[in-house]
Amino acid sequence: MKCHIGVDAGSGYVHSLETTAANVHDITPAHQLIREEDEVVYGDSGYIGIEKREEVVNSPHL
Repeated sequence: MKCHIGVDAGSGYVHSLETTAANVHDITPAHQLIREEDEVVYGDSGYIGIEKREEVVNSPHL
């Protein structure tokens, strides 16, 4: 099991949580952790290329 967590950079509070099987790549549920009001998103090298993923390209607020 793996937990994917979205944290507010200003407050440090968790705002989103997605759980997946351990063999699911981090980039797969990443779009679900981004809120509509987020202006900046931080991630490590596991998230390189997220801007090319279909669910991100087709999202009206990302």
